[in-house]
Amino acid sequence: MKNVLKTLVVGLLTIQILTLPVMTSVTQAQVFDAPSAGTPGFTSPAFPAAPLTTPPTGTVFPTYGAVQPGSYFTDDMGNILMYVNVWGQVGVPGQHVIREGSDIATVLSIVGGPTVDANLKKIRVNRFMPDENGANSYTVDLRKYQREGDRSEFVDLKPNDTIIVPEDKGLDIRTVATVVGLVATIVTLVTVSTD
Repeated sequence: MKNVLKTLVVGLLTIQILTLPVMTSVTQAQVFDAPSAGTPGFTSPAFPAAPLTTPPTGTVFPTYGAVQPGSYFTDDMGNILMYVNVWGQVGVPGQHVIREGSDIATVLSIVGGPTVDANLKKIRVNRFMPDENGANSYTVDLRKYQREGDRSEFVDLKPNDTIIVPEDKGLDIRTVATVVGLVATIVTLVTVSTD
């Protein structure tokens, strides 16, 4: 009898869970595919001066079981949000919630900026799903943005994109100074030994 009741209770709970809305919050958060300027009723969200670093209270966190990966979602204030992943030479790597329309500079600011070892010339943006033109990955050179504020290298970010900030493997000042010091020492030793 206990097993029958247990099975009945589990079955009823399963039915209740399956009949609940996929996502609920105080204001019924929405999950939808990428909006575009041509979508009726869509207006670009206004961005406050400070970027969103943590989701506001009431934000519904989609899970892969409830929300299609690569989707946008909204918080209880109607802001359009998405997840992006940031790897490599940044202050706080990991998965972050950002507003739709945020650019690479905003995301790098949210994660604490690039480290001193970051290679700003070869930042990669890997798509979760290929673009309309079939592209899966982009290389972005942020040095021009750093020097002149030129955003022409930026690519639009989409949900679940991964931004990879690699380490600069080039010669740094310490390596150059060490090599110059070794060369000077060898030249001095050769000169002294020939005299």
